[in-house]
Formats: sequence, C-alpha cells, structure tokens
Amino acid sequence: MTPQEILVGAAKLLLHLRWCQGANYVDADGRRWMLDFLDEPRPDPAAACAVGAICLAGRDDLEARDRAIDLVELCLAAGRRDVRPCVSAWNDDRRRTKAEVVEVLRRAARPPSHP
Repeated sequence: MTPQEILVGAAKLLLHLRWCQGANYVDADGRRWMLDFLDEPRPDPAAACAVGAICLAGRDDLEARDRAIDLVELCLAAGRRDVRPCVSAWNDDRRRTKAEVVEVLRRAARPPSHP
C-alpha cells in the first residue's frame, strides 16, 4: 500500500467507526488501547483516533504508515518546513472534530498542488 492509500483507508475507517481522543482506539466495552504492539490479540476497535486509523489501515506496512503520518504532519504544517505538528496532539485537541480529522486525512492523501 502507498501512504496515500493508507490515508484514504484511514478516512474511510473513521466514517464507519466512532472517533476517539487520548487513545489509538477504543473497543466496544470502552477499553482504551494503544497500537504499539499490533501482533498482540485485542478486540476489534469501535473507535479510533487519526493515528489509530492510519495504523489500522496500514497494518502490514510500518514504513508506509510512518510516511502517511509524515504526510498528515506536512498537511497540518500547511507547507511550512520549520513547523512539524504532532498528529496525536492535533487529534487530541479538545476543540477538534471527527469531520476535521477525516478531512485532513483526505487532504493529506492528495498530491500537492504546485503554483
């Protein structure tokens, strides 16, 4: 998978799952999970954050997942090379909405436009 395909998949996942903050995902029983150990058995997610959705969509390709996160960071930085926002901190901002997260994932998947 390409990083762009992972981002499109992550946006689609968030359309079908609830969105969460403060954890990579939440299961149906409300337990909060981090995705540091993807091989560890765990229940299916009922909700995911931006990074959680990226990790779920690109489960088998760590390098492409990392590049997808880089693309989101570049998108959030709006082209500024001196700023590198943290996707998790951006997702967890209490003013953030699910719609904003889905939109940024989609926007980051698009090729950059050149003037």
